[in-house]
Amino acid sequence: MTPVQPSTAEPSSAPLLPRHGKVAFFLVTGLFFLWAIPNNLNDVLIRQFMKSFEINRLEAGLVQSAFYFGYFLLAIPAALVMRRFGYKTGLLIGLLLFASGTFVFYPAAVSRSYPLFLFALFIIASGLGFLETGSNPLVAQLGNPATAVRRLNFSQAFNPLGSITGAWIGTKFIFSGVEPSVSDIARMKAQGTYDAFLSHETLRVIAPYMVLGVVVLSWAVLISRTKFPAIEGDSSTANRQRTGGYLTLFRYPHFLSAVFAQFCYVGAQVGTWSYFIQYTQDYAHAPEKLAGYLLVGTLAAFAVGRFASSYVMKRFHPDKMLGVFALTNILLVLIGVLRPGWAGLVAVLLTSFFMSLMFPTIFALGIRDLGEHTKEGASLLVMAIIGGAVFTPLMGLAYQATKSMAVSMIVPLFCYVVVGFFAFVGAHAAPFRKPWERRIEHLVPVFGHRNWVVVADSAYPAQSKPGIETIYTGEDHIQLLEKIAQAINESGHIRANIYVDAELKQVPEKDAPGVTEFRSEIDRVLSGRNARVLEHEQIISKLDETAKLFKIVILKSTLAIPYTSIFLELDCGYWNAEAEKRLRDSLPVKATVRLGA
Repeated sequence: MTPVQPSTAEPSSAPLLPRHGKVAFFLVTGLFFLWAIPNNLNDVLIRQFMKSFEINRLEAGLVQSAFYFGYFLLAIPAALVMRRFGYKTGLLIGLLLFASGTFVFYPAAVSRSYPLFLFALFIIASGLGFLETGSNPLVAQLGNPATAVRRLNFSQAFNPLGSITGAWIGTKFIFSGVEPSVSDIARMKAQGTYDAFLSHETLRVIAPYMVLGVVVLSWAVLISRTKFPAIEGDSSTANRQRTGGYLTLFRYPHFLSAVFAQFCYVGAQVGTWSYFIQYTQDYAHAPEKLAGYLLVGTLAAFAVGRFASSYVMKRFHPDKMLGVFALTNILLVLIGVLRPGWAGLVAVLLTSFFMSLMFPTIFALGIRDLGEHTKEGASLLVMAIIGGAVFTPLMGLAYQATKSMAVSMIVPLFCYVVVGFFAFVGAHAAPFRKPWERRIEHLVPVFGHRNWVVVADSAYPAQSKPGIETIYTGEDHIQLLEKIAQAINESGHIRANIYVDAELKQVPEKDAPGVTEFRSEIDRVLSGRNARVLEHEQIISKLDETAKLFKIVILKSTLAIPYTSIFLELDCGYWNAEAEKRLRDSLPVKATVRLGA
């Protein structure tokens, strides 16, 4: 399998922002800021709920499990909605779900119901699943493809600003700073005030989430009133012509490795931030307020890393930067494991700087070259966020077993090893070829031979005559023709005589919607290739005669418009009529000998 080259240093002259739709671009970029706020309020909620609901670290880790299961379960429905109705509709649904979940915090706090809080977080995350499934590929596609990775890193750079805002809001308005000791708790219980204290601590979450809900609804109004530019493949017409589906994604090993790398990366990020306050309190013996502000500090390092890496990526390969950052974090986490204390704390804090480019870079490299399947690919990469629900409880379980947050940091250490493998190996894997694509290698004749290839519409009758082979490719017609043309170009010694059915020029639009655009696409692909227009009967007669001597392969596409087949007669470059005549004369009249592959 030939490795691909997924990334090159991007040319600084290529524009970063789209020429049209800048308002839409900045509104979508604002979503990266908004959805980061609840993500990092969770880190505060874990500590707050341990106090207000008197639960252990493993039980508090269910905050992240409920949250990221929302991402996991809604990512595919989000992709299906956006495939049918477009990006804008999907984003609006996501914002409405986001706001609805924040408002559920009020009854959850008043009733002091931990399960209801988990349900509210699930609703919020369901909305964020829509937002991330739509926003990431939209930003990547909204502009010059050469700067897609940089553009996504730019928009993602606003995500840590939201993370900082969320952590600061939580520390400022949710943490009370009151951390009663065992003796204080016993005294409050004796006085009958402990339940009131716990209730007051729970109610502190209401105000931040109510304000957040109002802001989210306001953003939804702005997006609803903004015209979004057209995106290739983001229309009902294009969706009706799509081929394959989620199963097609299994042909792309670089995408599959990206999904696993994203799964592990998010697990490392969420697990590290979720237990950062606990690590700080265990080994630096800092109070919760100081630990909360140190969490803000590590998120600030994350933000600086996002902006810095977006700029530096103009000069370096994104995949190589990703690999170097992963190796750096492996070393930093090792320090956190082996040297718990202030040295370990500083090392763990610095991992956020090197996390910064991982999510958008894995995402952009993962959806590279997926074409019409980009939305499905994006949804699975968003589903990979379930890593936050898996690895965070694993870290809690490791703590419960060892009573050491330092030992539990081995979990994110493993995750960075996976990210490094993706950067240096997985991102370079070439797509698995379909059987018909492998067959192309044998369709290009060697010197002294000739073959025929027919790129046929689905209405073309299957042939069972000797010398004629029919293959159903399930492929888009134009893409199929382009791949055949590429194989011919790469051969270096093949001349192609191309014949177009004259009926194609006569098919009216009313009988075959889209045929006019299709004819233009055919002209584009065959431009400069000396294609000849022949009557249908002439072409069929030519095929029947040729089949007596040469191999003919019919590759049928998914196109349902008749008379759209393209016929390619391939020869080695010095085959001539005299040689063919001598060959025919030397064979019996009824010969069925076929030359070529």
